[in-house]
Amino acid sequence: VELDWMSNLLQSALFAQIPPANIQRLFTRFQEVTFTAEQPVVVQGEAGDFFYVLKSGRARIVRRMTVEGQSRDLTLAELRPGDVFGEDALIGDAPRNASVVMITDGALMRLNKEDFQSLLQHPVLRFVDWPTYLELARTGGTVELLDVRLPLEFKQGRIKGARNLPLHALRQQLQSLSHESIYVTTCDGCRRSQRAAYILNQHGCDAVVLKDIPEGLVTAA
Repeated sequence: VELDWMSNLLQSALFAQIPPANIQRLFTRFQEVTFTAEQPVVVQGEAGDFFYVLKSGRARIVRRMTVEGQSRDLTLAELRPGDVFGEDALIGDAPRNASVVMITDGALMRLNKEDFQSLLQHPVLRFVDWPTYLELARTGGTVELLDVRLPLEFKQGRIKGARNLPLHALRQQLQSLSHESIYVTTCDGCRRSQRAAYILNQHGCDAVVLKDIPEGLVTAA
């Protein structure tokens, strides 16, 4: 079983971008933890502290939604051995956007925030400034600028030529994205665009983060 979760990570598109020395260190930093059925692993709204790989058992991702004053839990996905979770909160220094609850007893491998950021996040995320983006767009084939803010934010001001693909909808749209394109992510800072670029790279796309946007580029729709 242990070889299965390791093999799953090693075969992922994300790990193809990790230096071999980092991979060796990563597997020595993972810690195994066990959970029982119905026990929460992460809780929506809490601070992120670990990145997880499900080693055995099954779990579900649950998001608490409030509609017309009524709260209800919506199951977003079921996780099986080899699946990973927990990275969004670590990359964006944001609260957990959903809970993960065990369906069965199981074991997980976890990596603390500091190790995740230094060994996984930083090697994967690449940044470009505006002149580099323009040069990339001129010589790099198909380059698409993705604004990952909410639609209302996008309407209030955007960079000309950018396409709006909100971060919360990105995973649902991955199948429609080309692996032949280079995606340049942008938002109103870097947190959401970093999370978007990580997700894109994790799923085999080529993505970089746009930083240091010059004043005057963002105009009203």
